[in-house]
Amino acid sequence: MPTYTANLGATKLVEGQAGAHVVVNEALDVVDKAIAGCLAIDMVTHGADTKVLTGGESTHAILHVTDAGSASWLVVQAVSKLWVVVNDSAYSLTVQTAGQLSPPTIAAGAVAQLVCDGADVRLVG
Repeated sequence: MPTYTANLGATKLVEGQAGAHVVVNEALDVVDKAIAGCLAIDMVTHGADTKVLTGGESTHAILHVTDAGSASWLVVQAVSKLWVVVNDSAYSLTVQTAGQLSPPTIAAGAVAQLVCDGADVRLVG
């Protein structure tokens, strides 16, 4: 049974595992995405003003939001993580964990660096 890293969800090797190169390559892909990966989020294609990111989507370093038809929300996983969020829409974008009471909002056309402490998302700086 595989185990995973706490923050990025990269698969850990099992002692004596056959095909270890596959697991290592998958883990390297996760690390690559976490350091430099960009997730393009088209809110019109998504079809709602709120997009709940999966664990895999939340690991991207850059979240690039476009085509929001109104103020929008991204709900990220409640794990320790740092993001650059690009709001290339004409409306404000709020980024939060599920149930967060005072999440940060990014103005239309703005770029912000955000951090999650495992519970709440906050603006950096």
